[in-house]
Amino acid sequence: LDAAMHVSVKAAKRLYGQQAEESIDAEMQQLLDNDTWTPRHPHSLTTEERAGVIRSHMFIKEKVDADTGVLERIKSRLVAGGNQQDRSLYDDLSAPTASTTSVMTFMALAAHERRLLMTLDIKGAFLHADLKHTGVKLLMRLDREMTAVVVRLLPEMAEFVDERGCLVVHLDKALYGLVEAAILWYKDLRATLEGHGFAPNPADPCVFNRPGADGLQCTVLMHVDDLGVSCRATHGFGWLVGPPRW
Repeated sequence: LDAAMHVSVKAAKRLYGQQAEESIDAEMQQLLDNDTWTPRHPHSLTTEERAGVIRSHMFIKEKVDADTGVLERIKSRLVAGGNQQDRSLYDDLSAPTASTTSVMTFMALAAHERRLLMTLDIKGAFLHADLKHTGVKLLMRLDREMTAVVVRLLPEMAEFVDERGCLVVHLDKALYGLVEAAILWYKDLRATLEGHGFAPNPADPCVFNRPGADGLQCTVLMHVDDLGVSCRATHGFGWLVGPPRW
């Protein structure tokens, strides 16, 4: 097991130097690779749009071993200021998570049937969910430090930098921190699993089952961006073979 401690960007750079900078670069590159946003030219923004721009913040997490206290890695994540969003624009923002009973039942069934187990940590999970389905337009500001990173990674973004050295972007993907991110990600993952022949369990919408041709059931347990998968035979994991979906 490991523990996590958050530090500021300034503190991370002071403590870990290039390692922290590489972590930040990796996070920003992931966002660019996933087409997370579309830049807006500062002169194209209306007064109303300017008033509705939400903030963003880079969180730096120190992942340390819980037993030894030794630093394992530095993880960076850009988070949108969802606290500034107007929740009245959305009908439903609740996203299901697996219940404790479901988790215990999943493990008990796997042990009883001597199933094979696999865990999956989906990288950049929320970024796979598209915001266009909500019909809500979201604008977000990158501060000067993060804007400088983006421009270094993608020089053509320089033309969109405003007089304060910041970027305002139109969000296209469900960035972490947005109030609708979790439910959009759940819907995206559910559609993907159903496309592979899985059906949600009536008792818990975060548990999915698929019977195999040999009658052996494969079960997927979802908890945000972590998945537990169990099946009695290795071919039950065949749906995971091939180009990764996540």
